[in-house]
Amino acid sequence: MPLTLEHIRWAYRLFLDREPDSDETIRPHIEVCQDTKQLRYHLFNSIEYLEKNPSTFVPAVPGNGARLEVELDSSPESMLQLFAKVESTWEGWGDVDAHWSVMSQNEFKTEELEVSRDLFEKSGKADAEIIRYTLERNGLNLDECQSCIEIGCGTGRITRWLSTIFSDVFAYDISSNHLRKAEEYLKAKEVERVSLLKFNSLNDMSKLPKTDFVFSVIVLQHNPPPVIKFMIQSILECLNPGGLALFQVPTYLKDYSFKIDSYLKTPIDSVNLEMHVIPQCDVFKIAEECNCSTVEVVEDDCIGKPRGSVSNTFLLKKHL
Repeated sequence: MPLTLEHIRWAYRLFLDREPDSDETIRPHIEVCQDTKQLRYHLFNSIEYLEKNPSTFVPAVPGNGARLEVELDSSPESMLQLFAKVESTWEGWGDVDAHWSVMSQNEFKTEELEVSRDLFEKSGKADAEIIRYTLERNGLNLDECQSCIEIGCGTGRITRWLSTIFSDVFAYDISSNHLRKAEEYLKAKEVERVSLLKFNSLNDMSKLPKTDFVFSVIVLQHNPPPVIKFMIQSILECLNPGGLALFQVPTYLKDYSFKIDSYLKTPIDSVNLEMHVIPQCDVFKIAEECNCSTVEVVEDDCIGKPRGSVSNTFLLKKHL
């Protein structure tokens, strides 16, 4: 059911026990929530709801959560095979259902996109705004960041809005089919100062241009852990001194494990999107090895919040 302001007013009354401050303060919910189900989920996970209903808060991972068995280190030969499998997977999604593969909600299926395209595009603006809020919250000056690399630009959903924040945007993706759609979209919106670039190899990932800022959301999780590790190393190495990286990745999924040989023997799943994990401690280790400090780590809802799962958004800063 599409949202209206009246839906949101009643949601505030029922779930937060108050009237909204004004229509203007609640209007952004219409941009980020596509229906009443998403609005309910959004409010149930808000700080205000949890503070008013403390008994409903249950940590995603209890203190006795088991260690995940995840292979992160791969031989050069296996890394090439992992990259080839990821590339083939995403070329396929870009051909069959590009927008749904970026945001896996039924309303963004190709056959539904004609009526939901506006919602899809607005969601990109909301994700780009996270940058401003995150830097402001941590006392960092966004004006000092002129250039930005986006990892996994997909169809240009967020790229368009990054171009309003940064002077130069270098948007990378592994799928030529996604990039073709991104080029069409950005041209239609008359977006400038964006370079669309394809990852043709691991070597491309390891030789990113120097930049002030790197951004990536709902991308790393669709790569096997050794590739996630390689990508994080690459984006941290390309930062200028004092540069910032803001990226999201799942760090815990109950009962998740990853073995390279087993994965390479598994056929490509053409029905479901893969979801992978890199343990949080390994992200911290990579940051230290790449001469970066951790500014902030927050839990996010980029994979939903199934019990026993954690997704984190990291803000890392390159040492001067």
